[in-house]
Amino acid sequence: MNSLASNSYDYTAPATTLPEAWLYHVIATATGTADSAASPYDYATTAHVLFVESIATGGAIKGSYVGEIRLAIDKLRAAANLPPYSRGWSTYSAQTGPIYASYVLAMRAALSEAGAALGHSVPFSGQTPAVGSPIYAYQFTQLRTGVK
Repeated sequence: MNSLASNSYDYTAPATTLPEAWLYHVIATATGTADSAASPYDYATTAHVLFVESIATGGAIKGSYVGEIRLAIDKLRAAANLPPYSRGWSTYSAQTGPIYASYVLAMRAALSEAGAALGHSVPFSGQTPAVGSPIYAYQFTQLRTGVK
């Protein structure tokens, strides 16, 4: 536990090659008073390079995006004391072939479960991926933002 004598604190998580999820909360203290209750957990998933490249609006969705997001989601799930999401994937390798709506829906479900376990909702806006519908870059950007 880190403590400080000022009203702000800046912490930089150590750089790691693979993603790691970190949980944070705040407890207020003052001399002569009881400590406050702990705030709800907040989280951050970090790595030396969490996502190799940015997602271009209107650009192609790459298989590497799927593997990177799956790994980051499972790291967050581990921090929330949840098992890896076995209902949606068994590998973090770059996806080959088409990217299906079911992949995006599984990642949304896995991330939402982790967020809920930590007391957060993970918002998803726009069109819900569906069979026969396009997969959009913003859907992957929302997933990336949700794990950070």
